[in-house]
Amino acid sequence: MGSIVRKLRVPLLLLGAAAVLRSRLSLKTKSLAKTLTPGEKAIFELAKTFDDAALLLARVAFDTYSLGLLLLTVLPYRLMRVRFYGWSDLMKRSYNLVPLYIYIYIY
Repeated sequence: MGSIVRKLRVPLLLLGAAAVLRSRLSLKTKSLAKTLTPGEKAIFELAKTFDDAALLLARVAFDTYSLGLLLLTVLPYRLMRVRFYGWSDLMKRSYNLVPLYIYIYIY
């Protein structure tokens, strides 16, 4: 399980970052769409639809990845009945949660 997480960490982080950048840039593309001809607008809308589908898939994958990391970090404390010394102790031991912190900070 750990090797799968290590292999998917960077691609899913990049997908999540791309999703955030795409949502930030959507305001600029809306102002650009006002200057297009009807044919160009149709092509733009079709491309935007495919882009939105890819964005949704990236966000779902990143959310699933982040939730999986959270569960992999927190559940062993409950399952092994390790004494819980507080959130700071958990954060020191949970270096795998860095992508989740980035994700929460961005949103």
